[in-house]
Amino acid sequence: MKKIKRLCLSFWLSFCSFSPGLVLYLYTIDIFPSHNSCVCSFLKIGVLVFLMISLSFGILHLVIRYKKANETAQAKSIQPVENEIIPTYLGLFVIMLGLDGLTFLYQVVVVILLFLIWWILMERSYYFNLIWLLSYRYYRITDDTGNVYIIYSKKKDVKVTGTIEGLVRINNFTFLEKG
Repeated sequence: MKKIKRLCLSFWLSFCSFSPGLVLYLYTIDIFPSHNSCVCSFLKIGVLVFLMISLSFGILHLVIRYKKANETAQAKSIQPVENEIIPTYLGLFVIMLGLDGLTFLYQVVVVILLFLIWWILMERSYYFNLIWLLSYRYYRITDDTGNVYIIYSKKKDVKVTGTIEGLVRINNFTFLEKG
């Protein structure tokens, strides 16, 4: 049962981090094919962005609420890493925008394959969510033994090394500072 919960959480976390690319893809296809007005376009993008942000922060709220903040990390060095994440998302966005030359069935297959690659391969090591950048900063923490972790923190400019307490484990290499 614990394994199923962990798998479900991993799926939804990956879906939330993949959602900016999915929203971009959904915007490029005609959801309202008989309504090509500017109002429908803005309505469509507004609803999609609202759903994406709501889902991402909803999952974040569940992680904060139901996972124990009992992890600690010894930080030898700390540095922000948002600039390393953005190219991954830009690549995803370029792929999503380039799908319009394929038939709809192939587009769906490519999107599903991209999501599976995202979920199985990329999220296995570090977890990145572009939407969480609205409230958090990503920091790479290196400990005394050379292990590298990613920590989400609401603190905007962390430079102090030492013990970081009250961490919630998202996966083996990514943590969320709960305070």
